[in-house]
Amino acid sequence: MWLRDGEAERKKVLHGDYKIIIAAKEPWRLGTKIGKYTALVATGKEAFVKLRETAGVYGELLDLLRAHKWVIVKLAADDGFRAAYKQKKRRIEIFRETYGRNNGEIPLEQFSEVGMQRRNAIVRQTS
Repeated sequence: MWLRDGEAERKKVLHGDYKIIIAAKEPWRLGTKIGKYTALVATGKEAFVKLRETAGVYGELLDLLRAHKWVIVKLAADDGFRAAYKQKKRRIEIFRETYGRNNGEIPLEQFSEVGMQRRNAIVRQTS
């Protein structure tokens, strides 16, 4: 029996869909078979809390390495970490705060290319 990496879907965890899915050669031995090589091992927030608690010192190592799947476990298990993660600003929000005008929109007059003719552009003359 071999185990391989499962899928990590951060969006589903943030929306409250708590599932631990493991890919294996014989998935029927692990839990409910949901695909050819995948098995549903556990559901619910409690499963993620137990997983985080049982990690122990290994969890600290995963924190230092910033493992993306460990971040998903922490998002599901810890409400404080989840709230801090949701408040993290994206780059576009920082850009809009820095240059934003007119409800976050940047006026086109600010850029030098606007108003200039492009090379090989077709110019129509009105008569």
